[in-house]
Amino acid sequence: MSMTREQPAANQISLNPLRFEPIYPYRLRGGRRLANLLSAPLPGDGPIGEAWLLSGREDHPSRVAAGPLKGRSLGQLLHPHDEHLKNLSLLPTCGTKFYQYASDWKKICSEDFTTNEKKKIISSLKQALEAAGFKVGKVWGEPIEDRGSQIAYSALGQQAPIEEKKKTL
Repeated sequence: MSMTREQPAANQISLNPLRFEPIYPYRLRGGRRLANLLSAPLPGDGPIGEAWLLSGREDHPSRVAAGPLKGRSLGQLLHPHDEHLKNLSLLPTCGTKFYQYASDWKKICSEDFTTNEKKKIISSLKQALEAAGFKVGKVWGEPIEDRGSQIAYSALGQQAPIEEKKKTL
């Protein structure tokens, strides 16, 4: 009797749980305190302002950290006809949205800001920037982005290249 173990076929690989490599985007006004909060070392020595534990962005995709699917991006795992996706749930944007996959992605819930809340947040942000006298020369894209359940601010714009951000140090 043979005691050799065969590798499971791709459609038999257990995907539960998957651990992803975090992404630590450079942020001009960031720091290094996330290392203590996350109990994990941060890459490099530059300022980091946030940790993306799961990202589907094409320019910063999350990648599986270990196991038979190591290195695969979130996008590669989420092929629309993949049987592995059955009952997969995602909670992007700090857990304020909940998506689940059956035969297609379905938004289960989303705790988005109301129109009035968004207006108040954006207005307050603009007032604070004006009161501080904060001005930037060139901007790449919109500096304020409405993500539904999150309002994001990037002084140089949402599409600013990292080289430009480093110049302002």
